[in-house]
Amino acid sequence: MKKSKWLLSVLLAFVLTIQLLPGFSNASSASVEESSISVQYLGVNESEIGTEIPLEFVKQFGEYDNPNEITERYYFMSFNEDGTTTTNEIDESQLNTLSVSPTAVNGVTVSTRIDPVPGKSQMTMKSTIRSITGKKPNKLDFKLQLGKAATRSNSTSVISSVTYTLQGVLGIKVGAEVKHTFNISGTGFYTGVLDLTAKNLLGGVVGTDRANTDTLLVNKIGDLYPVYTDPASKKVMKEPARADWARVPSVKWTTHDRNKYIQWYNKKYPNVYDWNKNHVHHMRPRNLGGTNDYSNLIPLPKTFHTGTVSPWFTRY
Repeated sequence: MKKSKWLLSVLLAFVLTIQLLPGFSNASSASVEESSISVQYLGVNESEIGTEIPLEFVKQFGEYDNPNEITERYYFMSFNEDGTTTTNEIDESQLNTLSVSPTAVNGVTVSTRIDPVPGKSQMTMKSTIRSITGKKPNKLDFKLQLGKAATRSNSTSVISSVTYTLQGVLGIKVGAEVKHTFNISGTGFYTGVLDLTAKNLLGGVVGTDRANTDTLLVNKIGDLYPVYTDPASKKVMKEPARADWARVPSVKWTTHDRNKYIQWYNKKYPNVYDWNKNHVHHMRPRNLGGTNDYSNLIPLPKTFHTGTVSPWFTRY
């Protein structure tokens, strides 16, 4: 009996020791699907602030595309035998049909996205493990970085950077997720950049590579720019070309100017609108350097103009 009690005491002490080891803490601001996975917040990377990062995965948009549509992007990172890492963007449909052999390729598929927090001057970045092939890494370091640019470009400047470490007793799990909410700094084109580093049981780096989210234009309080297409002309209310337009004295816009535009528009697209219910919008507002050129004008429903578009520019 004494021997049994002694063995039970030893076993309980061992379990308690394991739970207190570094990396087994349950405290985390990240969302995790299974309790066997631990996420640790390692803090802010001050040295990364101001770093200019080239964006390798940049979407190309057509004339009628909405560049501010929030989407999830998927990347397969394969860890090669020579120590290099190869990253390819894949479609959502490929998540369950990756044409790789688990015995030949070691890799992790992750998704990335950013979501504005409207009215809060914040942006939330999230990355989720979608699949694992080959040998599972024992640890994944997620460096989440928020970048800002004055234009929709192929690079971004880091304004905030944090790192989370994800590990587990049974290895990294599909469905594990890390996320972080950043403060933004005024109107800008914001992109989330993920640096993912895979490590083995001893902490050695198996591979590391980079992916990014979509680029979104938000104003200084975090409201997403509202893209609109005129149903009659198919003209797109294009987003501002820059996020740093200076406020200037407005050019004059009179009732006579408005009536001339309506007359011109009705000639091209007859019997389309009740102009008592539609406004003429300057896509580049006059107090931000916009002109009365017809190329800068577009009809908008009155409620959309006054309730959504004008407030967005008020907080530009």
